[in-house]
Amino acid sequence: MRRPRDRSKAAQRNSRKTQEMPALKVQLQFEMEFSPAEYEQLALGLLPRDMDDRWFIFLEDNWLSIHRSWTGFCIYLCRIEPDAAKYKVVETWVNRNSEQYNASDDSWDCALLFWLINTFLLGKEVSFPSRENLTA
Repeated sequence: MRRPRDRSKAAQRNSRKTQEMPALKVQLQFEMEFSPAEYEQLALGLLPRDMDDRWFIFLEDNWLSIHRSWTGFCIYLCRIEPDAAKYKVVETWVNRNSEQYNASDDSWDCALLFWLINTFLLGKEVSFPSRENLTA
């Protein structure tokens, strides 16, 4: 069961220990659009509250940074830009340093990223992705 987010404090880079995205990374073909209200939700980010919370997310200079909460490893970076009356993901990177993140399937990463954003930032009910249902 998801707990409501504390809307009184937005997550910021200095809210937790973080590491930069490593040089070993790949660009994902990931597309997503947001309304202005949804963009405001993204800007709040996600602060882990206890040891069960595995993600730390913040928005800084149009970059959505998604980190593992325990290690601070940067797993995903998404650049989000205004596009007419909405906001659009225009660039996405995923960590491919196997010492920090052991996934290597771009389709899986796109599905997981979609789930993370929808579930933790937008508060939508989205099923956790299944590797068996992904297409190459």
